[in-house]
Amino acid sequence: MAGRQIAAAAAAGTTDPATRSSSSSSSSSSKKHECPICFEGFSLDDENRPKVLSCGHSLCCSCICRLIDGEAAAAQPLLPLLLEVAAGRRRLNELQQQQQQQQQQQQQQQQQQQQQGSSSLPAAAAAPAAGLLSWGSVDDPASASLTAAAAAAATATAAAAAAAEQQRLRTLLSSSLLAAPIRCPCCRCWSRVAAENLALLQSAEEEEQHRKRRLEQQQQKQQQQQQQQQQERRRALKRRPPGTEETASDAQV
Repeated sequence: MAGRQIAAAAAAGTTDPATRSSSSSSSSSSKKHECPICFEGFSLDDENRPKVLSCGHSLCCSCICRLIDGEAAAAQPLLPLLLEVAAGRRRLNELQQQQQQQQQQQQQQQQQQQQQGSSSLPAAAAAPAAGLLSWGSVDDPASASLTAAAAAAATATAAAAAAAEQQRLRTLLSSSLLAAPIRCPCCRCWSRVAAENLALLQSAEEEEQHRKRRLEQQQQKQQQQQQQQQQERRRALKRRPPGTEETASDAQV
């Protein structure tokens, strides 16, 4: 039964790969996936994100490059494009992190300005009455506004750079080379595995049939031997003269 289930699962993977890929894609991207060619584990969050083929299977980039090199059907090499996409993803992650840091700094500065403004209002109201207005109290709001303007400009610059890099990455990902249908050998691998499983299943069934036949033959031989022994005993009893059986039984008693 276990061999039949394995063979059925492998055959299902060959006949309906989209179902197999949809079930794997429904899992979280943080989990490790297995390349159906090299059987190496990889994550969908890696820098070299694997390519999803037209058949729906996800292969690691190294196997995709070997596949393209082996097929030699593409007019443009795929490896430089994949490296450029990986660099673009890395650069986009860095810019997004910078943007988040700039936003956090801007929020912190705004909170500090609000706190300083609320604390300086009573002091500013009491200072003219006492005639103690200092230069620092006048310069602090101006310097704070300049700092806030610089932070806002840095945040806007980081956001613009991240948006530009994201647009460039989208342009790279929309390349016709990445969208081109590629013949995936994983289907052949799965068909080979299915064939091997079916062969193992057939051999196991044949061995089971041979074992049953051997048991049946042994049982038949035993029955034949028992029948022969009973027939020989009957013949031996018939050949004995009358009264011998009674005397033998009396002697035993």
